[in-house]
Amino acid sequence: MTNTLNNVIRFEEVASQTTGDITRVIGFVPSRHVFALFDNPAIDANPRRPKVNKVTADILNTLNASPDLFHFKSKGVLLGTSSYEALQRNRYQLNFSDPTSEGILDGGHNMLSIGLFFLSKVMDEKNWKKIKEWDEMLEAWNDNRSELNNIRDTENFLIPVELLIPSKSEDDTVARFKIAIIDICASRNNNAQLAQEAKANQRGLYDEIKLRFEHAEDDLANRVEWKTNEWDADTKRSIKVRDLVALAWLPLNVLAEDGFLDGQHRVNPVQIYSGKGACSVAYERLYEDERVSMRTTVGKYELKSTAIGSALDILVDLPWLFDWIVESLPEAYNKNNGKFGRIDAVKMGSFLTPFYENEVEYKVPDGFAVPLFYGLTALMKVNNKSVTWITDPEAFLDKHFKDIVGGYKMALEMAQFDPQKVAKSEHTYNLAVSQFKFAMMSDGLLKA
Repeated sequence: MTNTLNNVIRFEEVASQTTGDITRVIGFVPSRHVFALFDNPAIDANPRRPKVNKVTADILNTLNASPDLFHFKSKGVLLGTSSYEALQRNRYQLNFSDPTSEGILDGGHNMLSIGLFFLSKVMDEKNWKKIKEWDEMLEAWNDNRSELNNIRDTENFLIPVELLIPSKSEDDTVARFKIAIIDICASRNNNAQLAQEAKANQRGLYDEIKLRFEHAEDDLANRVEWKTNEWDADTKRSIKVRDLVALAWLPLNVLAEDGFLDGQHRVNPVQIYSGKGACSVAYERLYEDERVSMRTTVGKYELKSTAIGSALDILVDLPWLFDWIVESLPEAYNKNNGKFGRIDAVKMGSFLTPFYENEVEYKVPDGFAVPLFYGLTALMKVNNKSVTWITDPEAFLDKHFKDIVGGYKMALEMAQFDPQKVAKSEHTYNLAVSQFKFAMMSDGLLKA
């Protein structure tokens, strides 16, 4: 596969419109002129990873049955780049300088279908049918590139292409354009009900989370679905980014309770259990606060708050601590004269913990685990506008978890062991925090 980040596409019919900082070039591009896009590693801007589904099947049916009408039946592809050169004969050289925000902004399923259409001409049917995802299609494209070049001109149809470019070459115009295309990309994908988290990821709101897990050499980052459909399901289950964001609200709430940003950014602990979407929206609002981050010239948000950075440092510890609680709760409950396996909401067998997929005997309802997990906020403190652990959380849990569960057990009993009732009562979270604090007093970590 070529490593160039340059593409030349030629419009057969073209028109342009300019408003403010953006020029829109629209027209029909012969299919042979989109080959370079598949060869280019810079086509990663679309916030979703398209997969083979009914939509792609319908597009392929059109390409096979009536390719001459494809440009009238399809919305086509939206491209965007801040660096380009207008050439003669309706040609444009596109230089995707920032592959994370420039390239294919919308029309991923069309591009996947077009790639599959050409591959069907050079691959045996059995192997062709194994292609289910965008990255698999690109791999097959690379493997069959020589054969594809031989048929490049034999299957010729028109593709509707919309190209967004800066209206002027001045730095200020280009900077405003880069910001605008990120928002345009998110808006266009709203029509396909793109997940809120995928659009937030597009704007760089999760970059610091991803970076911290990668620096910790934690393979968890490789299983998080930062983009819709991007995760490879061949090995382990994916982790939704909203699940990580929900956990982040433990240290973020601690900061808010200490008065950070006037306590404006906080979520109700119940939302960590039943409102993960609300947690994601609240995180966006927090991250986009000008006191927390700055928007760069390429349109992404860059963290500048060391306080929020410290909360994200704490986040790295939280997935495995959640798994620890899930693994340890049944035994601790039984040691407090309980019979965990007899609770109707509990299943016994062979199960995996939510984040690191450790094998466990009990399937613990999230409604039992989340409020208890929230009790960990008692072990956090704010010092010099940074949130830190007061003590080693794992050592503390090893020592005190049985007693903590002994007091927490009352919440399960009062809710008649209904996980929904347990986790949707704010009193349960307060009880869990209180049990942690009682244990801290016994260690002299907290004054009575």
